[in-house]
Amino acid sequence: MRGSNPYRTQNGSHPNCAVLVIAHRLAIVRHADRIVVPEDGRPVASGRHNELSVTSPVYREPAATRVLHPRSDGS
Repeated sequence: MRGSNPYRTQNGSHPNCAVLVIAHRLAIVRHADRIVVPEDGRPVASGRHNELSVTSPVYREPAATRVLHPRSDGS
């Protein structure tokens, strides 16, 4: 196929590859397999969105305001 890349799978990455995403917008990482929550430059919690929403106060407060209640401008 023209434009085909043998190192890409359907989701756009190599099957034996990890993708690191650094984001301020929680909506970007909400469906990630693993989220690492930093505080003062150090990781304080890790897990999936649903787990962190229950177990991590550092994650829960921003998640409640930014993910569960999107901005009115649609972003």
